[in-house]
Amino acid sequence: MENVFENMKNVSENAAEKVENAVENVEKAVENAENAVENVVERNEGVLFCAPVGRLDTVSSAALKEQIDAVGTEDADIELDFANVAYISSAGLRLLVALQKQAKAGGHTMVIKNTNAVVNEVFRVSGFNKTFTVL
Repeated sequence: MENVFENMKNVSENAAEKVENAVENVEKAVENAENAVENVVERNEGVLFCAPVGRLDTVSSAALKEQIDAVGTEDADIELDFANVAYISSAGLRLLVALQKQAKAGGHTMVIKNTNAVVNEVFRVSGFNKTFTVL
């Protein structure tokens, strides 16, 4: 009977330790999110300038689209600075296609600058290196 109680005590201690670790991980994630650099989206004299930060994935692309929509793309050339973009997913590519369509529909241009090797490879593999103007 003593072994049963000892095993229950060990299981309880292990569970408590796992909960503590999970709480620490959540606290670190919240701290990292609070310290994260925000995307830059601004409009100046007929140019929409956008400098996304991090990964352009499903969640971040939707957030970036909201920021861009708030500033507006009407009657503006679009300049995207990817110096701080680590990766782009298909959701990010869809956003870029939509932005390019908006720019072209208004007789404007879209350029992407400062891409890294990972983003360039995604553009190459997807064929978008021939669609987008990448400087």
